[in-house]
Amino acid sequence: MDALSMALHTVMFTSSFKEAACRSADLGGDCDTVGSISCQIAGAIYGVDEGMLKLYSEMEDFKHQRF
Repeated sequence: MDALSMALHTVMFTSSFKEAACRSADLGGDCDTVGSISCQIAGAIYGVDEGMLKLYSEMEDFKHQRF
């Protein structure tokens, strides 16, 4: 329950996917769970933007078609 409330708080006070991801990581504690939840919510709200596509294209798994 704490992770969900922290994730909702994170998304509520951000304006982009990247900002939500960074703010979630800065929380400490169980930030991997909070980040997972908040980034899923932020992705649904903000959608895919140019920056996200650039980051995804630079990932090693994408480059070697291991997805």
